[in-house]
Amino acid sequence: MNEPSPLARDLVNEKWGAFFLYPSHTEAIEAIWQIEANHAALIDLVKDARQPLKARLFACEVLFAKNIFFMAETGKEPVAEIYTQSLAQDVIGFANPWGFLYEHQDDGTAGVRFLMLGETAVPGLTALLDNTKAGPVYMGSKEAMVGNGYHFRICDFAAWYLGRIKGLELKYFEQVEDRDRQIEELKLRLGE
Repeated sequence: MNEPSPLARDLVNEKWGAFFLYPSHTEAIEAIWQIEANHAALIDLVKDARQPLKARLFACEVLFAKNIFFMAETGKEPVAEIYTQSLAQDVIGFANPWGFLYEHQDDGTAGVRFLMLGETAVPGLTALLDNTKAGPVYMGSKEAMVGNGYHFRICDFAAWYLGRIKGLELKYFEQVEDRDRQIEELKLRLGE
């Protein structure tokens, strides 16, 4: 990785506020976007794979809020990779933005980006179907109690988003073996 750009450093250090915590998330986006020079710098940051993943994720969030057509300049593939890797590496640091998934039919504010990316997100998410590592944990009193009780793994998040993109009805199963069976069936369907 190269030396982070000044904007990347500021985003990682949350100079303008925390992302994915409200109202700080919205306030940070507004403050970043008010600086005209950041408009092009955010695009450059998304395109530069040598920059910190957290900064690139936050840059995407600003651009999704302020310039929905940014992917015409960056391409969808780098954006899909940023979100996929951010999920796998728990870059956000908690699960709430990824949604409450199955029984709650909640894609989350970060997870909905996979739906916006559609088919472009499928290869990266498919690769995560083999990642049985524990997923990020939920924050908040009620949210943590409910969300953490599901014991979602990275593959469970990936399966949910793939099902949503492909229009497949996937169910939550308490037993890991049943979830694994559904994931194996999903892999077969995706390979068709």
